[in-house]
Parts: sequence; C-alpha cells; structure tokens
Amino acid sequence: MIKTAEKFAINKAAFPFLQVTNAASGISNGVVMITVPWLVLERTGSPAQAGLLAALVSLPGIFVSPVIGGLIDRVGRRAVSALSDIFSCASVLLFVVGEPVTELNFIFIASFAVLGAVFDPAGYTARKALIPNAAESSGMAVDKANGRHEGFFAIGWMLGGVALFGVGTIVLGSTTSFVVALVVLFLMGAGDMISVYVRHLLVQYETPDEIRGRVSAVNSVFIGASNELGEFRAGSSAALLGAVPAAVAGGLCTLAVVGLWTRLFPSLWRALRTSP
Repeated sequence: MIKTAEKFAINKAAFPFLQVTNAASGISNGVVMITVPWLVLERTGSPAQAGLLAALVSLPGIFVSPVIGGLIDRVGRRAVSALSDIFSCASVLLFVVGEPVTELNFIFIASFAVLGAVFDPAGYTARKALIPNAAESSGMAVDKANGRHEGFFAIGWMLGGVALFGVGTIVLGSTTSFVVALVVLFLMGAGDMISVYVRHLLVQYETPDEIRGRVSAVNSVFIGASNELGEFRAGSSAALLGAVPAAVAGGLCTLAVVGLWTRLFPSLWRALRTSP
C-alpha cells in the first residue's frame, strides 16, 4: 500500500518536475540568447557579424534534430533531455574558461555557440515529446499541459516575441517612446505565445506516441531555423538599411506571410476545430 501511494505521488509530480526543468532551461537559454550576440557586438562592433552568428547557430539544429528524433524514441526521452542539458551547460562554461586563456574573438565565440546549439534542440525536443506522458501521469489534459509547458518556458525566457507580433514589430521599429516600446514588446510576446501554443498543440494531438520524438524533432528543425535565420536577416538588414527600416520591414513581412498562409493552407485555419 505504501509503495502504491509513493508511486502515485511520483506520477502526479511528473508534470511539475518536467516544468521545473523546462523553466530552468528557458532561463538559461534566455540569458545565452541575449549575452552571446551582445558579446559579438561588443568585441566586433558589427551587427552583420551578430546576424552571421545567428545563422551559424541555426545549422546544427537543421542537421542534428532529425537524428535526435530517432534517438529520443529509442534511447529514451528523459535520458536525452538530461544529457543534452548537461552538455549544453558545458559548452557555455567554455566562454568562462576561454576568456582567461585567450582573447574571445568572433571565431571562438561562434565555435562555442555552435557547439551549444548542437545539444539545445535535443533537450527541447525531448521535453516536448514528454508532455503527453507527463500529462497522463499527472491526470491532466494534453492541451492544458501543452499550454502550461509553453508558458513556463516563456517565463524562463522573460526572466533571463502572429499577426499581433508583426504589427508589434512595425510599431516597435517606428516608436521613440520607451513606454510604447515596452507595451508593444509585451503584446508581441503574447502574440508569439499564442502562435507557439497552437502549433505545438497540433503536433501533440496528431502524432502517434511511438514517433512523437521524430515528429517533434522535425518540428524543432523548422522552429530553430526560422528563429536563427530570422536573426541573421535582422542583423544583415540592420547593417544594410539601419535598425528602424529593418524592424519595420520584418513586421511587414510577417503580416504578408500570415495573409498568404491563410489563403494557401485554409485547413490550418480550421484544424483546432476538428482536433479531439
């Protein structure tokens, strides 16, 4: 009876434990996401090189994530999640160790950042694949668990931004008011979270459990590539056009994609209505 009660308590705690690791990863990634490009700007003074760094960091996810998906399904989601976070942490420590030994120029910074990017998608993908299992153990609906999972990760990024996101980007690039910029950044984050929630919910509902790791990995390829290549586009555009025109152009492009995709893929517009 005692063992049964202990097992029940452990199962009920599965989802909260997953969210502790999720939030911790979000905080760490948020800090690295800010400080590493900032370090490049500080050492080189070049927005273009900061954008190039973002492009380089996207490459490991594109090539590693499909392999990681099969590894997650075969080796285990918990093991892959834990090991990837350990190795990712080690790659960040290279910045601390490398600074006293040699000057951290762009080549060293990019090398350390790319190495960390090899492991980050694995941890993120493994945790996403664990959501249905952890939710079932905790007696929680998958859609509710998925929303909370994204919320905890976003809180981590905030402590350490889709149509709404596009409009916010345009206003952010055009305003000179700190208060307006702060409000717009909040709205951009809200719009981005809605988009992330909907997309991941579709993956969780439509994917069989035995291949969820692989499907989540493919999904992570496109998410990671879009983020990092977007930063490369932003850095290159800022170097070529200036920061304000680059931000406004990015917002306009986002709105154009939203309008185009609703016409080209109307089934996505109706997908949640037919989901279980």
